Amino acid sequence: MSSLIVGLIAFGCIFGGAILGIVIRSKLPEHHLDSESKDVVKLGIGVIAMMTALLLGLVTASAKSAFDSQATVIRQNAADILALDRILARYGPETKDLRALIRGAVAHKLAVTWPEDGSSPARVDVVESMFAAELIEDRILERSPQTDAQRAFKSRALTISGSVLHAR
Repeated sequence: MSSLIVGLIAFGCIFGGAILGIVIRSKLPEHHLDSESKDVVKLGIGVIAMMTALLLGLVTASAKSAFDSQATVIRQNAADILALDRILARYGPETKDLRALIRGAVAHKLAVTWPEDGSSPARVDVVESMFAAELIEDRILERSPQTDAQRAFKSRALTISGSVLHAR
């Protein structure tokens, strides 16, 4: 349902309620219109308004918390991918193809998540998304380090790729 239709329905309900109130007020006995009755109604409206404000505040806080946790995961994942790229660069020139694979996977994920044409994000199969991360990890495992530094870089790269795969 569009927001215009929802707005028109809400306006109709509020306007209809006001008209109904005017009609009913003229038919009420006089003792229902004294100041004590009005004070009770005002108190009830105040309680409803306070509960509504509290509920909206809790919903807003919950939405912000969910957004913040997702943003944290995305930032951590981005930092891990950058660290993995830098470690592979330090490993040596033989990881050039692997680094290109990482860049391609990241570019694909960005294009799917935030399309340039402004359309809604495409649905990505989780298995397809996991395949790229697993392929990268497999390619790291295939490396045969020649020096102690390369062994250390391979170990760190496997740790980081494992955390990226886990975050997926």
